[in-house]
Amino acid sequence: MIKLNKAARILAAGFCINLCMGILYAWSVFKQALVVEQGWSNADASMPYTVAVICFSLSLLVAGVVQDRMGPRKVLILGTVMVGLGMIVSSFATSPIVLILTFGILTGVGIGFGYACLAPSAMKWFHPSKKGLVNGLIAAGFGLAAVYLAPLTSSLIAEYGINNSFMILGVGILVIAVPLACTISNPPEGYVPETPAGYKAKTDSAPVSMDWRGMLKLHSFIHCGRCMHWHLLLA
Repeated sequence: MIKLNKAARILAAGFCINLCMGILYAWSVFKQALVVEQGWSNADASMPYTVAVICFSLSLLVAGVVQDRMGPRKVLILGTVMVGLGMIVSSFATSPIVLILTFGILTGVGIGFGYACLAPSAMKWFHPSKKGLVNGLIAAGFGLAAVYLAPLTSSLIAEYGINNSFMILGVGILVIAVPLACTISNPPEGYVPETPAGYKAKTDSAPVSMDWRGMLKLHSFIHCGRCMHWHLLLA
């Protein structure tokens, strides 16, 4: 049996939590069921997802500041609980406005709170040369959620109906993601990650420091905004 060190356990837990938080990608299945089974219009069925994406994006800003002050564990536990409860309460929704409040706002904000904590805390456990890999694996967990959540949600709806599917997925998130969130923490003060064998530090590049105004002017930030715009249009 392979024994993982603390850094690897944090990374694995973060990856698995994002596999749960990626419930956002299952909305296309929920939308279809709302239109076909409950007679909602496409606009009504799309609105909870749209609100969830907006709340997810905005809550990232808040969660980033809060987790720097409180640490990632408390914010992450709050986020995962919000996601699970949002899904559970969504199982009782009978109108678009209620689903906007439960899935769009409660679940959307919870996803943002959780997602904002995982990569920063995980990267602190690894050498700077591994930050790209760590961040990529954490983000991959969120993206890969679509691979299993869409067919899983489709099967649940076919077997138990849309309301019970919300309930089952919400309980699953609480059972899996919340305990994993309890294992996430920042390294102790003075912690120095192990330097990879053969690593040679670059001396020809100086660190870049900028405020939020400078960040908004970056090409990568503008490109991300365009991607989010098209993501909302295609939902």
